Amino acid sequence: EAFRALTFCRPEHVEAPRANFIDDLTSTVDLHQRYFSCALLPSGLVVRSTLLVRRRAADGLVCELEERWNGALLFGWVAFRWARRVNGMLSSLLTPLLLR
Repeated sequence: EAFRALTFCRPEHVEAPRANFIDDLTSTVDLHQRYFSCALLPSGLVVRSTLLVRRRAADGLVCELEERWNGALLFGWVAFRWARRVNGMLSSLLTPLLLR
């Protein structure tokens, strides 16, 4: 459902996504995207985000994802983590109803 909702935001790449391999177990993916571009707001909302991916040495499975928007870490306090979780649940419930 998140990807269906994302299409409503009309994402477009400002620059092509770039993968960076830091070492055998760590990599990043850099995105520079514009959202909500329209005639009323031609510049849209431009965001640079980086996704840091860490894998376990034992089996190579992903064990940690860390997202940064415009270089800043997302707030890690409990209230913000719960707000993101509740937002995800509500999005999952409401997206099918709103984007038919």
